[in-house]
Amino acid sequence: MRRFLLPQQKNRGKAMTPNLKAHQLLLSSRGLSLGLVSSLLFLPLSCASQDSARVGPYVERADRYFKGKDFPQAIQQCQKGLAIDPENYRLNQIIGEIYLRNGSRNPKAFEAALKQFKKVHSLRGTGEHDYITLLGLARANYGLGREDLAKSRELFRRIQNLKLSPTEKQTTKAQALELQRSYLQRLDQAERWLKEMLARGDGILPALQTLFMVQVDRIYPLSGKKRDKQIKIATEAGEAWLREILRRKEYYKKKADSLSSNENLSGKVIVVIENEMKKRYEHFIDLELQARGLLHSLYFRAHHPRKALAHLNAILKIDPTQADEYYNRGQVYLRLGERAKAKKDLETFLRLSPLPEDSPRWREVNREVARLALELKAGK
Repeated sequence: MRRFLLPQQKNRGKAMTPNLKAHQLLLSSRGLSLGLVSSLLFLPLSCASQDSARVGPYVERADRYFKGKDFPQAIQQCQKGLAIDPENYRLNQIIGEIYLRNGSRNPKAFEAALKQFKKVHSLRGTGEHDYITLLGLARANYGLGREDLAKSRELFRRIQNLKLSPTEKQTTKAQALELQRSYLQRLDQAERWLKEMLARGDGILPALQTLFMVQVDRIYPLSGKKRDKQIKIATEAGEAWLREILRRKEYYKKKADSLSSNENLSGKVIVVIENEMKKRYEHFIDLELQARGLLHSLYFRAHHPRKALAHLNAILKIDPTQADEYYNRGQVYLRLGERAKAKKDLETFLRLSPLPEDSPRWREVNREVARLALELKAGK
């Protein structure tokens, strides 16, 4: 049967301008003009501090375009603003954030993001940064670490699957181990920035989320007791993230519930605010489903089926239409020896699943249901 899968202050005087090579990383997936991006190279090397007021409108527009995911327009506003103030903190920050957004499509963008956020970090003294910069440094390192991990795994697969000479095997293994060391160093750097955020109480939710993912990725190279210990650390990090999600979800629910009794607000204002509160509440429901989905998978792999079951029950209480979660809960019930409940959940999976009845997975689950039916009938 199919098992669970994890979703898987220096250089102050220099102009803080992005370089052409880094910006070219954005072109393929965002449709940015090479001329537009390359012109960022030719910004003036210094600007008077009194120009900071003039750059304000560009910062505002760049921020608005970035939040609206219109990245070409955001870059254009950054270009114009940085021509006035090359060391503007927020404009340089936005460029780094755009690189991060592009990382899922172009892994090299993480390298550009890290370089950019290091520039941003040099613009202020230690302790003067907002969470966006610290989170950017963390997520860029995390993204680069995952790339090193993927390359390391591929090299280990080559050793297992290809007929390599002893010398080739030794060389390939050395390369894989070096990438594994680099991957762990990247995770260490990411964790450092995330813990700084948590210590300051700034950007707590994204810090907890990213820290959970970092701890999950630390599991891969470990085995035995070390692996068990790291799984425990990862689940504790995930539960901390989930607690923060639930706290915020409850906050927005209470805010929405209290609006109807507020006599100082007009009906139209209440509707607008209620809609906003509802959007935020639903956002945290989505995050809750994401967190519980990752946690139940971890607990199942760590042989804690009761804890996995608690998260699956919560998921299906929120959304009883998720076919795959019935399958997952069926697997948990099988591990617990509760075959009648397992059979019922697997039958629900077959009923809700969009898979065609002749697909390999549908047939496999159907055979499992038939086997359980025979065992239950025989009283085994």
